[in-house]
Amino acid sequence: MVQPKLTNQILHFTSYNALESIIKDDGLHFWASRYDCMNDPLEYKWLYESLKEKIAKENPNFQGQVDSLYEIFPYVISFSGASNHQYLWEKYGQDGHGVCLVMNREIMQPTVLSFIKDSDYLANVRYATEQNKMAKLSEVTSEYRDNGYGTANIGEEFVDDIACCPFVKCEEWNKEKEVRYVRIRERNMHASYSNSKKDCVFSYSEDTSNVKYRNYDGKQIPYLDIVLPKLSLKRIVIGKHLDFKATEGKIKTLLQQTDYQNISVDYSKY
Repeated sequence: MVQPKLTNQILHFTSYNALESIIKDDGLHFWASRYDCMNDPLEYKWLYESLKEKIAKENPNFQGQVDSLYEIFPYVISFSGASNHQYLWEKYGQDGHGVCLVMNREIMQPTVLSFIKDSDYLANVRYATEQNKMAKLSEVTSEYRDNGYGTANIGEEFVDDIACCPFVKCEEWNKEKEVRYVRIRERNMHASYSNSKKDCVFSYSEDTSNVKYRNYDGKQIPYLDIVLPKLSLKRIVIGKHLDFKATEGKIKTLLQQTDYQNISVDYSKY
């Protein structure tokens, strides 16, 4: 298997309260939001609509699957490899009132064997224009398959295209240099026929096992609790507007209670 080139350090910005729910004895608990419920709830449509048209045009026999495309949503955790930490603190680190988890990407990377078990994948987001977004998706899908992930059936390439949609975003978000950890939920496909065997309607029932809900802005957002290895965490950075000594003491106590070893706690200059 070809191994993807990795930059080891990636970042996750959050609130201090969220940090307390992430650091647990059995690992790092991250909430992965369903792809159609991200910060921009319409993000998925930007690529999905074009993909639906492409599949219908190139694979007319798959029209039933295309009609069910909106039923197949991965769950996403966002990280960043950006060097503009000022921007990230302002946008995702509560403008310096939050914390930043510095993660080791190589340890987080799901193996092909773990993909078979959990359908997890980690990759850089590619940024695209309206004109080249389908070409960018093809690049992501090819890399995904070349590295041993996805379906082995070449006739089901559209399934891998769907799975890889979260890794292509509009170029206006390019400064975030986002890295996404995605869990691709498996669906059971059901086919129903009318009087003619040619008239087939496909349905993908959503896998709701382990799905939880959180309240955000008056809406119930579906998410999954995904546990990453303890060794993924390398450092915690405290926002400049928090009381460093008090927050450092709380974090070190939390790390000690949950048996995390050799995690440095630093103060942000941004």
